[in-house]
Amino acid sequence: MPVKKSQCPNCGAYLEQDQPKCEYCGTQFKVTKKEPEPQDEFNIFDLNKKIATNLTKSIGTTLNYFPYVIMIIFGFIFTAVTIFMAIISFKSGGGAFFILPLLFSIVGITLITAGIVNLVKTYKKNHKDREE
Repeated sequence: MPVKKSQCPNCGAYLEQDQPKCEYCGTQFKVTKKEPEPQDEFNIFDLNKKIATNLTKSIGTTLNYFPYVIMIIFGFIFTAVTIFMAIISFKSGGGAFFILPLLFSIVGITLITAGIVNLVKTYKKNHKDREE
C-alpha cells in the first residue's frame, strides 16, 4: 500500500503524512486528529425484531414443506403395507388376490412421487423468493 506524502510548506520537502515536524527544516505542523466515525448504537429491540423476522420466515418456509413430507411418509407406509398384504395373500394360496394389494401399492408409489415433486417445486420457489 503506497504511503501518502505531504509537502512541507516551508522548504517543500516531501514527507510522510501526519508527521508533527519537517525532518529537513524542523517546521512544526498542526497535527489534527481524526475523530472516529460515530457508530450506530446497539439497540436490543432492533436485534430482537430481526431475529423474530428471520425465525418467522424460517418457520413459515419449513411449514411449506410439511404436507409433502407427510405425503411421502404416508406413501411409504401405504406401499409397505400393501406389498406385505400381497406377500401374505400369495403365501396363503390366495391365488389372484395377491394382485389387488400390488395394484394398491401403485397408489402409495404415486403419493411418494407426487410428494417428492411438490417438495422440490416448493424448495425451488422458496429459494427463488429469497434471491429476489
